[in-house]
Amino acid sequence: RLGRLLTYVRPYRAAFAADDGAMTLKDCEQMYNCEVRLAAQTWKSGECGVDDAWRKMDAAISALAALPETEERLSLVASAYKRKSGIGNDRARCKEALNEARRQYRRAYEKAVEGGRNGGYPLLNWLGNELVCRWLDVTADDMLAAQEFGERLDLAKDVLLACLREDQSFWNAVMIIDRELLAALSAGGIDAAERQVLVGKYADARRLASLREFDSVYY
Repeated sequence: RLGRLLTYVRPYRAAFAADDGAMTLKDCEQMYNCEVRLAAQTWKSGECGVDDAWRKMDAAISALAALPETEERLSLVASAYKRKSGIGNDRARCKEALNEARRQYRRAYEKAVEGGRNGGYPLLNWLGNELVCRWLDVTADDMLAAQEFGERLDLAKDVLLACLREDQSFWNAVMIIDRELLAALSAGGIDAAERQVLVGKYADARRLASLREFDSVYY
């Protein structure tokens, strides 16, 4: 996995270093996203320490946040914070990163709605991070009440089904399953039979994915 990530990020680094104006903002955001993922994977492989991984992630997050704000970039910032929350054993720091991921996904969803888009991806991830923050006893003034969380979860179902009807891609297929998993977890958990059903659905969705797509979702 580390080798694949290096393969992804090296062309971006080379283009960025060339300073010839050929690199687009889209290229920049993807480079910073790769840098975050690379830092996480480097830590997981034991090739760097927690502080070094966090430093590299913070640099990429700051660079992303400096770009003009869009739904996609806010979602990438949120994803970076989510990955950051899984680095190391400092519970307080991890909770802080996870709460920031929740906030950024919410901002991304609101940005999508402002632009007339349905925002299925940031909505689903906002709710997922919201649930995990509850499990970890994160407190914040903008946390959803239980009833509103359920209403948003119902909305996510409608939004994601509409996305899948428009485009039967891997991304949309797997988000439908993610939403089912989230609903089950928020209701108290899943039993062995339900788990196997979900595993089967994920296995079916994987057949639609390219290697890059699969890496992005599962790693």
